[in-house]
Amino acid sequence: MFFELQLSSKVFGQIVRNRIRAIPLCIDQEFDFEGTRYVIDHVDIIDSITVSKQTVPTQITWIFSLQNYTFFTVPYLQVKQGVTVRLVKGSDLEQNGPKASQPSKEFTVFPVFNVSMQVVAAQAGKGGPVQIRYAFDHVEYGILDALIPPAYKERIEKILASHQLTPTTIDLSSLSGLLNRPVTAINAGITCNSEGDLIAMRIEISADADLMPDFFTLDPVSLLNGCDWALLVDARIFTEEASTKIKDGLKNVSKFRLRRGPSVSWDPSGPAINVNLGGEAVDACPFFVDDIDMDVDVKIRAVLSVPPNTKKLRTHYHFNPSASNIVEEVACAVTAALLWPFVGLVMFDRGQIDLPKYLIGVFVHPLIRFVALVFAIETQGLSDDISRDLGRNCKKQDDENYECEDDFDFSLAGLGGRLELNNIKGIPQGPILSGTIANLRDFDIGQITSVNIAAFKWQVTGQCKSGFFITNQASIFIGVEPPAALCSARIVDDPLNEFTLVTGDNEITIQPGFKPDYVQNPYPCRIRLVTTHGVRTITIPPPREQTIQETQDLETGRLRAIASCYRWEKHFTPREKIRWLIDPPSDTEQYLQLWQIDVSNLQPGDRIRVEDQAGKRILSALPSETGIAGLTLLFEGKDAPSELSLELDGIINENQEPRKMEIRQTLYAHRSSVPAPLNLQRLSFDKDGKRNLLVYSSLHEEHKLDVSAPTVPVLQGLIAESEHIVEETQVIHREQQIASSITQHEKTLELLRPRLGNILAIGNPRIGELKKTLYVGMEQGGTLFDLSNPENPRELQKYEGKPWFEDTALSDRLLARHAPEKGKIEIFEAIASRII
Repeated sequence: MFFELQLSSKVFGQIVRNRIRAIPLCIDQEFDFEGTRYVIDHVDIIDSITVSKQTVPTQITWIFSLQNYTFFTVPYLQVKQGVTVRLVKGSDLEQNGPKASQPSKEFTVFPVFNVSMQVVAAQAGKGGPVQIRYAFDHVEYGILDALIPPAYKERIEKILASHQLTPTTIDLSSLSGLLNRPVTAINAGITCNSEGDLIAMRIEISADADLMPDFFTLDPVSLLNGCDWALLVDARIFTEEASTKIKDGLKNVSKFRLRRGPSVSWDPSGPAINVNLGGEAVDACPFFVDDIDMDVDVKIRAVLSVPPNTKKLRTHYHFNPSASNIVEEVACAVTAALLWPFVGLVMFDRGQIDLPKYLIGVFVHPLIRFVALVFAIETQGLSDDISRDLGRNCKKQDDENYECEDDFDFSLAGLGGRLELNNIKGIPQGPILSGTIANLRDFDIGQITSVNIAAFKWQVTGQCKSGFFITNQASIFIGVEPPAALCSARIVDDPLNEFTLVTGDNEITIQPGFKPDYVQNPYPCRIRLVTTHGVRTITIPPPREQTIQETQDLETGRLRAIASCYRWEKHFTPREKIRWLIDPPSDTEQYLQLWQIDVSNLQPGDRIRVEDQAGKRILSALPSETGIAGLTLLFEGKDAPSELSLELDGIINENQEPRKMEIRQTLYAHRSSVPAPLNLQRLSFDKDGKRNLLVYSSLHEEHKLDVSAPTVPVLQGLIAESEHIVEETQVIHREQQIASSITQHEKTLELLRPRLGNILAIGNPRIGELKKTLYVGMEQGGTLFDLSNPENPRELQKYEGKPWFEDTALSDRLLARHAPEKGKIEIFEAIASRII
């Protein structure tokens, strides 16, 4: 049994090109050529990509069959992508400073990647998940082959080989629930035709010799028929699996006893699925003395079609029940209406067998999951229970005929495209679904919007928490539209090691050391900036020593800054209004505001209240035992307040340390969405080297997505049995991640339940320096307790609404939120931050 997905080379090429463009290409290379110093400014992934088969086969493919486990050598599918390397003169970089320099030379080369599909982490005879892998093979230089020196070729190939595409994992797990058995890949392969205009991917889910060397060496039969994509579903998947599913589903139906069948067959002329079964309708004929059971035969025919201009998958079900015993039929005066309650409705009854949903799902479900990870499709998927969708998607025409229409409109995450169904037809192997991809756009690579330089000067720096200091420093701020980014910065030509450079997200700070040798012979500070969109050489004039007047003025400024931290000392019930200072993003209406407020040196009796601009209470907090209150608030988009009010209730003590406050505001922009599994158990971020991973688990499996380019998340791994997966289903929060419900606090919960009432959620969020906390969520809001003493939980914070940590996971720059009402996990990226 197998699936075969075919894509036009144009679509596949654009997908691969977008994958390559999502890689932050950061190159810090310079060299001499024909007596001139050149720097690689940046690399453009151009709209030129072709696919072909490898000329000399080198791909070793292992194939598992029922007889043996063997391998053969076949050609790789090869993708050749045009890459234009832009060179700038070193002298132009010096002259242009923060401005972009025009390339002086450019040349186009064509790196070639070997593409393969492999079953990974396979268990003997049980298969495993599938990965599409990309491996750099070589570079084709074309007419430049004789002009580029071998040493430069080696350097170019080393650079290109260092930016490998991460594998794409194809998720077949949803088929496990659909077919009611574990589904993994046994064998897998990818190839193209000799013309290079289509790509074919085939996955076997049972060892039936459907993937042999001919698939790789001969041209695949085209299924596209002018479409962008086509999917062939092996008819055996439903002819073999449906029989078992229907039989198991009817076992517990009290009004019907299965006696014959069921048998399921595929009719390509329909295209249609035919189901035949026989049994006994219990108490079908009411009599005065005793009810009579009736032997019946049931024939069901499901005809599949795509109505014109609808892009919907329509299934017409014809039910034909008849009495198999002529005596019973005459005695009972059988009619379709009489048999329907015993036979027809059994098929639709909630909790029994979901035949229409099963027959529809056998096409749509595999397509969602099989194509999803290739395209990064975001969709909520389909329900496993027909009764949830029957009223909305299906209509009854009469007792023997039903018709259902399922929407087929799947968006392509991060690419702006939409997968559309245009046609379905049957061939002996099974049904072929095919269609177009609308509005597929190229990956937006962003841009560098500005490079702003602040020269060396004496200034007061610091924060209330860490203190204020007089320093001399310069800074460079790089304005970016993501995914464009600052890659690196380094100081060049600093023989005395005078300067120290610190790089933040998009800001660079440089401080001089004022070494005696440098003070006697100062020189400018020269900095090389490397971004994904070009290189800059920044020259900042040398710093000067501090004057007496500056010393006095700066000390006054430092004392004034310290005094600004004491503002809450002036009144018994001081009130601070804090405005949101970061403008919302212009390219999306979906964004988040994160407020982080730390107040220290509080007394045990102090209480802080937070209200929005309308005076509505959001949060109230007491200090920890160390006198610190750490407040975090998260607001969505246009509903976010423009300012917050903080009110302090407390008692002034002349001998106490002044209360200090520090505020950080962070703006997050929406980047993408991925389908959320039912019964989400865990949601968190992880690191794999330099890659950012989003990890989430359901009751049955754990997914790992590479979200280093958050606009195009790519599945990296799928584990059927994870250490994080447990049987509990309540979603709560632990530290900075969503996790499974917590049972070790049962005694504490029993102490709290009388005063809190009905508890709907619990969690252990990390708050400030507290090591043990317990959050208890109710229907409206919730309360956070300090569990330093579990026998005496101490109320710490009270939320009037949903706290920031419910359904939310945080990393250094990424935020993920579970939106169960949408069936999605939304991924956000921090694009700006401000400390007040």
